[in-house]
Amino acid sequence: MNDAARNGGNSESGPVTVVIRRRIKSGFAQAYEALEKEISTDAAAHAGYLGSTFLRPEGGSDQDFVTIVRFDSYGSMMQWENSAAGKALIDRADAMSETPAEFLINKTRTVKRVSFNLHLARTARSYIRLAGPDR
Repeated sequence: MNDAARNGGNSESGPVTVVIRRRIKSGFAQAYEALEKEISTDAAAHAGYLGSTFLRPEGGSDQDFVTIVRFDSYGSMMQWENSAAGKALIDRADAMSETPAEFLINKTRTVKRVSFNLHLARTARSYIRLAGPDR
């Protein structure tokens, strides 16, 4: 995430819930499900990880997968995100995605919709569009 987005409402403490929706390329569903297990296992080894839920698409033609991840703070989420393993796992997920992932970050009752070109909470080279609070 670039500095402008990082400073936009992320100074609060408290739990963070991230909802990630990815449209996976045709033929990659099983590989993506296996990758999600790797991501959950790696994130669980980091301080502040509170859990995750993985929702598979229903029906044969649906390619949208949803992952809900909770950390005890924005800082804990960023530590995992910026770890070598976290970066590598996200790169693999991006490679399987048909379109950029969509993220919804809920932090202490403030919900912002965030669209990223490549990664959640990555370096300044990422393109980030904050669409504002959900209605």
